[in-house]
Amino acid sequence: MHDITENGRSKELLLKVRRFRAIFDHTFQFMGLLTPGGNVLEVNGAALAFAGIREEEVVGRRFWLTPWWSHSRKLMNILRDAVKEAAGGRLMRFEATHLSSEGRPHYFDFSLKPVPGEDGKVAFLIAEGRDVTDRKAVEEALRKREEELEFKTRNLEEANIALKALARHIEENRQEFERNIVLNVRTLVFPYIEKMQRSNLNIRQKMFMEVIEKNLGNVISPFLKNISHFGLTPTEMHIAGLIRDGRKTKEIAESLHISRRAVEVHRYNIRKKLKMNRSRQNLCAFLRSLGS
Repeated sequence: MHDITENGRSKELLLKVRRFRAIFDHTFQFMGLLTPGGNVLEVNGAALAFAGIREEEVVGRRFWLTPWWSHSRKLMNILRDAVKEAAGGRLMRFEATHLSSEGRPHYFDFSLKPVPGEDGKVAFLIAEGRDVTDRKAVEEALRKREEELEFKTRNLEEANIALKALARHIEENRQEFERNIVLNVRTLVFPYIEKMQRSNLNIRQKMFMEVIEKNLGNVISPFLKNISHFGLTPTEMHIAGLIRDGRKTKEIAESLHISRRAVEVHRYNIRKKLKMNRSRQNLCAFLRSLGS
């Protein structure tokens, strides 16, 4: 009976060992079995193939002195300290780089897991490395893309600021230019118009001088600029100016040599374009407000 029990336990243990070897040797992750002091007991085929080495080259050696770590003194020291911590029962995890057999660097999520024995003390350390190079490449591409977008956004913001400053400068120059025109017309033109009007002119000449004075006044006033946004025709703008001056329909018709009916049609179209066709607001008062 005793032999049968021992035989059953041996078979169960053998099955567990085979199952462990199958997982250990066929996983894509890099795995190694270490003593608590950091000596290599076993390493799986994936880790050996990556570095292009044989198992006998690393078994029995301190893990941090094996080829996987020899390219970086800093990583060797980090691993040696991590082995001491893991031997005390603490799970250790950090990012490491290893060089492939072709000399290309790969990034790994590396861990050391303590495995307790029957007495509760740490009996083994399982070293495991998961290749995260592809993930790191994606993260790096995303980081660079974010930097590019941030750079472009910053450039756009700076360009917008510059454009706003330029637009403000242009507007200030435009306003200054308009003020100069108004000043020049009032100081260099109007005084001579007044002198001409006081001179010996016939009725027709006086009428022309009045028209010139009025039209110049319209040019230098904000009325024409404000009303131009409504899409009025030249005739409608002329009639709008006469309405603003308080001229009645009959007066406008006689001055333009058109029928009163034509003036009424123009008045309707002006109100419509000014969006006043459904309003009882006085057209003359509204037009005068545009010149203020």
